[in-house]
Amino acid sequence: MIAQQQGAKAVLATLWPVADQSTASLMADMYRRRQGLGLSKIEALRQAQLALQAQPKYAHPYYWAPFILMGNWK
Repeated sequence: MIAQQQGAKAVLATLWPVADQSTASLMADMYRRRQGLGLSKIEALRQAQLALQAQPKYAHPYYWAPFILMGNWK
């Protein structure tokens, strides 16, 4: 991945195209959990995915499952 080659410690990527609104919600929640609760990157992502999955309109895996964290997950 180009970002990692350029020195990024971690990269969050998707496995397929994603919906803009649900992705924005997931990212905002992930960063809020990461900074506010001091969680690791992977735990913040996991909790944000579970929170998104709990919303009826985003329960389908299309909205929360395609994200993977590569590199330093701490």
